[in-house]
Amino acid sequence: METTRIPRQLPPPAEAARPRSAPPAAWLDTPLFASLAEQWRAGGRAVPGLPDAEWNHLTRRPPG
Repeated sequence: METTRIPRQLPPPAEAARPRSAPPAAWLDTPLFASLAEQWRAGGRAVPGLPDAEWNHLTRRPPG
């Protein structure tokens, strides 16, 4: 059986940054969230509501 390959077409990278959602203000006043966020930041991990440099780098790479 012959297989037909369909080339993948990806949209062009976005020129403008997409709006980011921020954690609700109440989260910042919650000691548990503040403590976790600080641990995640210190460990180089993503923190909800904050830009993720690694993700931004990966999504800007050309496919392939």
